[in-house]
Amino acid sequence: MQEARSKKRNAAISSFLPTSAAPQFCGNVAPGSLLDVGTGIGQFLSLARTSYSEVYGTEVSATAVAIAREKYGLDLFHGTIEELARQEMTFDNITLFHVLEHVPDPRAMLEICHSLLAVGGCMVIAVPNEVSSLRALKRWLFGKIQKPQGTGVLGLPRLTLDGSIHEIHLSHFTPSVLRRALQSTGFSVEVDTLDPYYVRTGLRRLKADFYYYACLIFRYLFGVNIYDAILIIARKDANPPPRQQLA
Repeated sequence: MQEARSKKRNAAISSFLPTSAAPQFCGNVAPGSLLDVGTGIGQFLSLARTSYSEVYGTEVSATAVAIAREKYGLDLFHGTIEELARQEMTFDNITLFHVLEHVPDPRAMLEICHSLLAVGGCMVIAVPNEVSSLRALKRWLFGKIQKPQGTGVLGLPRLTLDGSIHEIHLSHFTPSVLRRALQSTGFSVEVDTLDPYYVRTGLRRLKADFYYYACLIFRYLFGVNIYDAILIIARKDANPPPRQQLA
């Protein structure tokens, strides 16, 4: 699972910094500080630190923390974001690259991020689009025909702990569900688009680029994200709404 997340984070390095930086989208004059949740071995922060006044990262893996220190000179916080929140720090930007789908309580995670952000601060979230994407529709249709073992109603694999699933997702988001979750926890959504999470070279890169831009054009024309991943950038509101259940 760590390897799969590292590949997605590598893609974020090439796509987030030049085109999707939170300060750029949110109109911040000074980039300020950045907290990256679930940093892994630190590839993203190693490049991001040239664009922000200060960079911080959280990581639960002691091995990853040691590699980040040795390879990139990063002093990551070894622990969860809940533990970091007890230190009463605040940040101007927070990134959650393919992390939210792994936590048992996504809303609690968003509320903690809200508490850690300065007023007007920005949060960047990328998650898989496993329910409403074109590939999800293909998987669902294939499941109706073949009825493969070990899959649920949407054609997604059922959770097991036998090692047969390389990456366990506890939650599955659509763009509308993620937007409502953010709005209900005190954020205003400013950008809702596709996340170019892939890492490819050569002909595979050309194929991935074609699919991404075709889905991007579809999103522009019809307002629907049929791509494999979702990218949302939101700003912290001054006064969060009262806690309520998501529909």
